Amino acid sequence: MSRRTWLWTGVLAALALSLLANFFLAGLLLGQRANPGAAQARLALRAMLADAPPELRPQLRRSLFAERRALGAELRGAAQARARIAALLEAPEPPERAQLEAAFAELQARHAAGQRVLHAALIDAILASDRETRQRWAQNWRRPRAGAALRSLETPAPRTGAAGPAAAPRP
Repeated sequence: MSRRTWLWTGVLAALALSLLANFFLAGLLLGQRANPGAAQARLALRAMLADAPPELRPQLRRSLFAERRALGAELRGAAQARARIAALLEAPEPPERAQLEAAFAELQARHAAGQRVLHAALIDAILASDRETRQRWAQNWRRPRAGAALRSLETPAPRTGAAGPAAAPRP
């Protein structure tokens, strides 16, 4: 082959690689846009796995992988329920209480069903673990979670004076 043939072959190969990379990135962006909750769900699952003792993580991954379709259906259902709530909020007229209650009940039901799937995987891992592993894992379960943040909402708001809100001491 002549030098010119090699040059054209290289240019065409670079063009093909560039097109493939662009299609790949476009697919990623469209996938994120089509399922915006997927990244958040992956982060939550990674956090759950990170809390588990290392020797139980493979068991948890297998259990979650086996239930991926059920879990995905519940996550998609929760996203649809959130979209219905958003549509009610965006409507020109205030929504009726019954509509909001029904939409939030659907969201709660989807969250509860998704948690049942996650909890079943956790139960399988707990039952497969030895006493020492369970005791180590118990320490992670004792750490404060979102409930601690919710309890902080119950504390009274700082009083405001003429100069504005009181400065809260930083930890």
